[in-house]
Amino acid sequence: MCVWLYSLRTLRTRGTSDPSIVDRLWSVLPQLYAWHWYFSAPSARLLLMATISSVWGIRLTLNFYMKGGFSGGEDHRWVEVRTWPGFSRGWEVFNAVFIVLYQLLLILAFSSPAAAAAYSTAPLNALDATAAVLYLLLVAGEALADHQMFLFQREKYRRIRVGESAGVYARGFIERGLWAYSRHPNYFCEVLIWWCYYLFSIASGEGLVNWTLVGPVFLTCLFVLPQASLDVTENLSSRKYPAYTDYQRTVSRFVPLPPKPDRELPPLSLGDRALVMWFVIGTAVTYLIDIEQVLVADVSKYGQAGHTPVWPPAPCVHAIHWWTQWDRLPPPPPAG
Repeated sequence: MCVWLYSLRTLRTRGTSDPSIVDRLWSVLPQLYAWHWYFSAPSARLLLMATISSVWGIRLTLNFYMKGGFSGGEDHRWVEVRTWPGFSRGWEVFNAVFIVLYQLLLILAFSSPAAAAAYSTAPLNALDATAAVLYLLLVAGEALADHQMFLFQREKYRRIRVGESAGVYARGFIERGLWAYSRHPNYFCEVLIWWCYYLFSIASGEGLVNWTLVGPVFLTCLFVLPQASLDVTENLSSRKYPAYTDYQRTVSRFVPLPPKPDRELPPLSLGDRALVMWFVIGTAVTYLIDIEQVLVADVSKYGQAGHTPVWPPAPCVHAIHWWTQWDRLPPPPPAG
């Protein structure tokens, strides 16, 4: 299917030579892949994965339709990319290799946990339930962000049309709701959705780090690397709205965070940076240990998943015991 869809871009017919064909397929292909694997090897896990990916896909497809995404024409982001130095001559190569081929392969990659589940005999377990709940919560977060943007744009253009005072809409871009904490909350939810989907491969017994990891990793790169999707969108917004630079200075680019004050804060000291790094690493290691324990500690409950820990559990236990020694009080003196 992926190869056939790639071949469509070579056809010089309306809608297929347009690089935006991948944008129109983004919300459709993952659910088709999931249902393909379900009908190839039916299981409770694949039914769950196909169902939740359909919830995501139908919602996103409707949102894309409401914005006119299926009406034809090239997406404004690709119009921007065409203006970059050197892209006027190499556009066709960039279109064929990156826009179409890379992104079609990327969609296949972050959908690949369904393929891992198709070859698994492990029963549903607590990690499946956790992944499904987080996935649906993030779908709800993405839907809320898109809905807030839709209401803002509709009211902004209504006021322009009737000549009403713009008020809070005068700056031209949304700054309320989830958009007060992240400049791209919908993209943030989108990336985490597929990290949650990756958890299904772990629950299937593929191991904490497995071959399907390439999907969410490269999806994250597509959004956050320099000159990637976020930078293109930011460049367009900053040119269109003069006040957008103020918004960039006070609101987090990707990860939702409390808004920054208008004044510049002094940089963190070396000691503060070390404490932050210690906290982040400690939280990550604790999370990984907890996941390992869920998967390997109770075989009777979660089944033989063929799961191999990233590190041997025994050294982790010794390290934890060593750490807790600092919190223990000395034994009381003997009586008498």
